[in-house]
Amino acid sequence: TTLFRSQSAAISKLAPYTAYRFTLTAYTKGGNTASPTSGPIRTREAAPDGVTAPALRATSTTEMLVTWKAPSQPQGLIISYKILEGKDKKIIIAAKGPGNATISKLQPYELKTVVLEVCTSAGCTLSGAVAVRTLQAVPTGPGKPKVTALDGGTSVQLEFTGPSQANGIILYFVAVVGGEKRKPTDPKDRKSTRLNSS
Repeated sequence: TTLFRSQSAAISKLAPYTAYRFTLTAYTKGGNTASPTSGPIRTREAAPDGVTAPALRATSTTEMLVTWKAPSQPQGLIISYKILEGKDKKIIIAAKGPGNATISKLQPYELKTVVLEVCTSAGCTLSGAVAVRTLQAVPTGPGKPKVTALDGGTSVQLEFTGPSQANGIILYFVAVVGGEKRKPTDPKDRKSTRLNSS
């Protein structure tokens, strides 16, 4: 209910894209008279509200599954859903409704950050961001170790570089040592040394 004295007034705090009917009542000291109820009129659209972040889940070392839902308050006719990636908001998925899709051709243990953008004709709203990594894979490209004999005859200095592509979190390195007088291909003739990664 809004009280006003002129023949024109703005009524605020209405819900976007919602149909309303209005009745006017005139008051004097002698009483009041109500007008006929107006036909329904719909407020204009606004940008969506209640847009939640998409669900992102790694399904393999090179793929992720992303799922998105409709906003809790559309505030108009939804015309597009977009999954955007990174700081530059690159479009990687575009759809007309809620759903899910596979993001493929990724690298092992790659970090992917995405947001959901939902639009009406009046504007767009971004969700919060969600970040997930693909699953870890076997490291590739470890460098050939450099071995230097040390004084005393019982120790060597081992120098090496990490894998060219870690494909995950390196937990530790293992150096397999084989004696010169034994066949290095025989597992019984070898021992291993665990080296923690820094």
